[in-house]
Amino acid sequence: MDRELVAEARRCADAGWAWVLDQVRRDEHGPWIPPTVPGDGAVTSAPPDRDCVYEGIAGLAFALAELRLARPWTDVESLLAHEVVQRHGPPRTASRRS
Repeated sequence: MDRELVAEARRCADAGWAWVLDQVRRDEHGPWIPPTVPGDGAVTSAPPDRDCVYEGIAGLAFALAELRLARPWTDVESLLAHEVVQRHGPPRTASRRS
């Protein structure tokens, strides 16, 4: 694979992820992300489903897990991971029923 192409893809992915991290807001209940971001960026309150996996902060846990497979977290990512765990609890393992 072309090294320049790979480097460009990495830069694009890093820029997209940086944009996502810039959308993270915090309030007295912890981190949240808006389901949509208006052009002026003015989002003033967390949505009712702020913890949703599909549109809420819990979904970022999957992205953080994938990132951790590729590289160490930055300080910002580490803080976000900690905040998500504080809000939702530690990961649970599946148990087998007898």
